[in-house]
Amino acid sequence: MLTAADQELETLNQKAFDSAGVDLTQIDWMLSLTPYERLQVLYETSASLARLMPDADTD
Repeated sequence: MLTAADQELETLNQKAFDSAGVDLTQIDWMLSLTPYERLQVLYETSASLARLMPDADTD
């Protein structure tokens, strides 16, 4: 038997993802940012990925 809290959590989870499994909360969060803030997120993410990826010149 689901408690009220379990039911509420299930409802929130259903609203958070679409039928393809896309996390709608991430889209909503990005759309809440200004264009400048979005560019900052893009820059920070690309810098993090660059640190994780091996050098393209090194085999």
